[in-house]
Amino acid sequence: MSGKNSEIFGSNDAEAAEGLGQRAASGGLTAVGFQGVRMLLQFASLAVYARLLLPEDFGIVVMATTVTAFVGMFSDLGLGAATIQRKTIDQNLVSALWLTNCVLGLAVMLICFALAPAAAHIYDTPEVAAVVFASALAYPMTASAAQHQALLARRMQWMQLQSIPVIATFCGLCTGMVLAWQTDLGYWSLVIGNLVTPAIQCLFFWFSSPFRPTFVKNWDGVRSSISFGLYLTGFNFLTYFHRTLDNVLIGAYSNANAVGHYSRAYSVFMLPLTLVSGPVSTAMIPAMSRAVDDKKLWSALYLGAVSILTVISAPAALILTFHAHGVVDILYGPGWTRAANILSLLGPAMLVHPLFASAQWLFVSRGETKKMFWASVPAIGTFVISYIFGIADGAEGVAWMYAWSSFVVVPIWLVYAAYIAKLPIAQLGLAIGIPAAMAAIAFGAVELMLADVSWMYRIVLFGFAYAASIASLLTASSTLREKIRLLAR
Repeated sequence: MSGKNSEIFGSNDAEAAEGLGQRAASGGLTAVGFQGVRMLLQFASLAVYARLLLPEDFGIVVMATTVTAFVGMFSDLGLGAATIQRKTIDQNLVSALWLTNCVLGLAVMLICFALAPAAAHIYDTPEVAAVVFASALAYPMTASAAQHQALLARRMQWMQLQSIPVIATFCGLCTGMVLAWQTDLGYWSLVIGNLVTPAIQCLFFWFSSPFRPTFVKNWDGVRSSISFGLYLTGFNFLTYFHRTLDNVLIGAYSNANAVGHYSRAYSVFMLPLTLVSGPVSTAMIPAMSRAVDDKKLWSALYLGAVSILTVISAPAALILTFHAHGVVDILYGPGWTRAANILSLLGPAMLVHPLFASAQWLFVSRGETKKMFWASVPAIGTFVISYIFGIADGAEGVAWMYAWSSFVVVPIWLVYAAYIAKLPIAQLGLAIGIPAAMAAIAFGAVELMLADVSWMYRIVLFGFAYAASIASLLTASSTLREKIRLLAR
């Protein structure tokens, strides 16, 4: 690969693996940091918007989003991920994928246009149609920069990859808030702000990547990329379906009060996943894709990342399960007792929930999205069946069945992914089991010894005890030190 091509498309040779673990760790930390900034921006903007706009303004935008968000799931078809994962790419292939992305973006926009009148009729709110029309304009902009964004991820340029969406979000939120403050546009201030974000993001990704599309001479490599992306999109759709169905069932068989409490509990439950697991994935998939030919490094990357996820998810599961009422009281104030009860039922699933997402790294980095999709069908089907059985007991029943079905589905799913990838099951078990057991021991010891102390004080002490135990283990264990040495190679 020439120097110019290497600069644009990244390298896949042995030199590219040098320092890969360190770059993956850097990417994960960068992603988590910028995700935290993005969440702070969102929280701050909600506080400002709530004082400038009416609830009806938010309602109109949310109604329109149900159409655009669902259709938008198919705007990329996983072609960006295909560019990240492929062992070799060139100017012709990326140009072909860029053109395909643009066609898909336009197609999704036109589908949204077609559905807009129906959405307005269903919601009996004429304003929804215009908002759907306007919001759909974002998809061609996003599509035109999808390959540029993927190339930044492939080359592991973490700062540009993570900072651009945050800058774009900041610009969009500022635009919307100023319009809401200085004009009488109402919900249109939200819509315009939401359009500024993808426009800024598109421009910055184009400026940050040296890739420029050229005339496509042949389409030979596109078919395999589309196949890879279609199965990945199918998996994402099934995941979206099972994460949405619980609210649909609760709304259909219970009432708005139950949906409100369940959604607030689920938002807290998803917070660690949103803050850590999702951003880490953006670093792990490019890194593991580059290391796929080095089995030892590839395994070390995955096992190290899974250990770190468990170090975070295990204490989170314990806190959400046993101190849900305290957490909810701090976040939502009084009157949310039912949400706290639901959160305590969901809490145990936090231990395994990130592991379900991590198995995706094993499949995607090896280009095996077809196997991932078909394996996910019975897994997602089990979750759906658990919801159906649980709905008889309302929101609490759905939460309980989801949590405990997770302990059936996720281990089988993870073992299958490891088997397909020829990853040693025993090593995987140790990577998860050791930090989980240490969290349980530290938590149990603090709870038993300091039962009369404030729950917040106990959590702080638990954090210190758990951190000290992990540090002691890392110091004493030559095996773990060796893994970290390999990970930082």
